Formats: sequence, structure tokens, C-alpha cells
Amino acid sequence: MGKIYEVELVSERIDMIVFDSGKINKITYKEIFTSHKYRYATFIGCSLAALQLLSGVNCVMLYSGKIFEQVKWNSKIGSAVTGITNWISSFGGLYLLGSKLSFLLKLLEFGRRQILWFFSFLMMIDLVGLGVAYFYVNDSDAAKIICIVLILAFVIFFAISQGPVIWLYLAEILNDK
Repeated sequence: MGKIYEVELVSERIDMIVFDSGKINKITYKEIFTSHKYRYATFIGCSLAALQLLSGVNCVMLYSGKIFEQVKWNSKIGSAVTGITNWISSFGGLYLLGSKLSFLLKLLEFGRRQILWFFSFLMMIDLVGLGVAYFYVNDSDAAKIICIVLILAFVIFFAISQGPVIWLYLAEILNDK
């Protein structure tokens, strides 16, 4: 085994093999919530998943058709545009994660945590703007255009940040045992 792995990794690999063979007791649900080692990671993981669910993306995706209908667009086309925007911008998020972050993010020293904070802030501002613009959607053509732009911007912000980053972050902080 010393020929395949570095000396420091041999004992770690042996422990993994022994664990996988079932000779070491697996972690119980009680240990997840009571052991200091796992409790913090479980709390952070559950908080991040709750943050993603409470971000508002489900409401935006669900009601985007109604909002597009309100601004005199076909609701099916509006939902399709929203879904396609989500799909295309998901590739942007995967690129940011898969390429060790792009040159610009390296230049700004953005990591996963900073991406989450920055884009969550942008999503919050976007939702506030969408709420204000939607209030005036019947009175102003500019509000209609702003609603469409803010819906698509929110979907892009989510697909770049909270969509992929949270699940990658969870896989890193939670123990594989």
C-alpha cells in the first residue's frame, strides 16, 4: 500500500477500509445530535438547507407565470423563459465550482462562503425590488419591464450561488461516515 499512497495517507486509507468492512461501529443518530464533533456540522448543514428553501426561489419559480401574465406576456412563455434561464445559468454555477473558480473570483478572493453571502445579499435586494415593482405593475410599463428583469436576475443569482454551492458545501462539511 505504501507504493500506491503517500506514507501519511496509508493509515487513513486502512481506517477507511476497516470502516467500510463494518468492523467499526457506525455513527448513530444520537451521536449526530449529541456529539460535539458532529453537532456543529449538522447544525450548519441544516441551516444552509433551510436558507436555500427559504430563499424564495420556489415562490419565484411558481408565480413567475402569473407575474408574466400580469405584465401581459403569455404565462407559458414566461415560465419557459424562467426555466431556460435557470437551466443555462446553472452551467455558470457549475463552471465557477468546477474550474477552481474563475480568474475574476480568484482575483477578488471569492470562495464558496463569499459566493453564498454575496449572492444571497443580491437575491434579497432583488426580491425587495421585485416586490416594489410588482406593486406598481398595473400603473407603469417600466415596472413591468423591471419585474421581468428582476425575476430573471433572481433566478440567475440563485443558480450561480445557492443552487449548487450549498450542496457542495454540505458534502464537504458533513462527515462521510
